[in-house]
Amino acid sequence: MEGPHKNFSRYARDGENGPDIGLYLQALADEGTEWFEAQKSASKLALSEHVSKLSAALMYGVVMGLILATVLVLWFVGLALWLGQRLGDMALGFVAAGGLFALLGVLFYLVWRFFLREKVMLAIINSMHATN
Repeated sequence: MEGPHKNFSRYARDGENGPDIGLYLQALADEGTEWFEAQKSASKLALSEHVSKLSAALMYGVVMGLILATVLVLWFVGLALWLGQRLGDMALGFVAAGGLFALLGVLFYLVWRFFLREKVMLAIINSMHATN
């Protein structure tokens, strides 16, 4: 036989007929390292994509929450002023509006705790694992 078989030529040293196990193992180790590095890069890319989606959704939620909170506070200040005018005492109007605000806060907490929390968590998890 003249020279190594064409399938093993990259594993043969110059002037030898057969493949060299050392060259084969070195090539295997090099390819394994390259594969590992490629998988590490792909994992980093996928993770950064998920984190960016989550942070974008979180930022949207925070901004919308701040806008909603500002609107609610302004509405309740207006309600307090209106109630104070109707009741003849501004302080009593603010107390009444504050009580209504506290009542709505407790109602929201109960709805959140027993109905909405799992749905929101599931939506966040699903958005992280979405392929689009």
